[in-house]
Amino acid sequence: MNANPIDERIGARLRRVRDELGLSAEYVCKRIGINSQPTLSDIERGKRPAKASELARLCKLYCKDSWYFLREDEPEEQPLICAWRNSQDTESRALIEAQVYALARNYQLLEEVTDEMRLPSLEPWSKELDLTWTSVAGKAKDLVKDWNLGARPAASLHEILEEKLHIKVVSYDLQCAGSALTAEGEFGYIVALNAKEVPWRKNFSLAHELFHLLSKNRYPLSEIHHDTAMDSIEKKPRYERLADTFAATLLMPAEDTASELKKRLDNHNLIKWVDLVGIAVEFGVSTEAMLWRLKNLGRLTTDRVNQLLASAAFRSIDQSSRIDDRKGGLEFSRRMVRFGLKALKLGKISKGKFCQIFKTTRAEFDSFISLYGDLRYDESDPVIDTDPIELLSQSENTEGRATA
Repeated sequence: MNANPIDERIGARLRRVRDELGLSAEYVCKRIGINSQPTLSDIERGKRPAKASELARLCKLYCKDSWYFLREDEPEEQPLICAWRNSQDTESRALIEAQVYALARNYQLLEEVTDEMRLPSLEPWSKELDLTWTSVAGKAKDLVKDWNLGARPAASLHEILEEKLHIKVVSYDLQCAGSALTAEGEFGYIVALNAKEVPWRKNFSLAHELFHLLSKNRYPLSEIHHDTAMDSIEKKPRYERLADTFAATLLMPAEDTASELKKRLDNHNLIKWVDLVGIAVEFGVSTEAMLWRLKNLGRLTTDRVNQLLASAAFRSIDQSSRIDDRKGGLEFSRRMVRFGLKALKLGKISKGKFCQIFKTTRAEFDSFISLYGDLRYDESDPVIDTDPIELLSQSENTEGRATA
């Protein structure tokens, strides 16, 4: 019996996507509930049509919509350009990239249906810029000032990147594949921070990945690869060491760090270990990052930093001084959820679609929204008025009106 051409086309696409994601037939069968690998093989060769339920589960696993496999013409997608931080070669890495890609496109969908789509306003540095330790540190100092990041940049960096520069920032379960994934596509830029890492490490990863976006003309994202075997200074690529210098200077401004240090010194110019950890907590960075920053500012020696990091007693103080909030990170940013609620109120998406995008259920809808503070949704709320409001020009006399 000859195979149906439609089944062959669908099957060939299913096999191609599975190969692209690096997934074994055994893994796929377990994930979607197919009893045997020969059954999957028959589907991929077009010898047996995929049932609607099977295709739906495969689409979810492969992060594709059903139309991708059913359409007659060959689907085209722009390639995802991405860079990993502290990555490890795992079977799931390509699948995680596909999941982050799907998340970025859902984010873009919400931006589009709510008329909130904005191109990233981040301007990467010129390819001709000479990137040295000094010039990179200078660029970081300039950004703290230009973006009004204040004395504690970690507290506002996430919001600035999303709200002002329109870079998508999410907290995602990258499993053991890496600390962060930065990607570029038709959706703009997205930075996925590993949800399993503690907040202070996420802060440093975010600043680190910002360097890669700014320097992508010099160091293309597709060429960035830092695996865990390169953790020593000698083995780290130059662009990774530059990114660390940039992140440290951005998150721990020299004057503010020195000022905080001075507050905690005693009359003999000594500082307690717990106060040293407290400075790191104050700036939202790891204690290790703060120690190396103080070394680069000439306040500690390399030997002293290494001694502290090797001390079990110091590590104990560090751990007891922090709240491990690695489970408290929210996968979706307030900006993305806000756009989702706006799309729902405008009738652009259904509540079912909202729940699908944000991986929740109708029963858990209210509790999901409550995670985002003052954001709320009430079905009795009036539909958002989409009529534009005419504003008075700044030069117009508005006698009788209150002015700010």
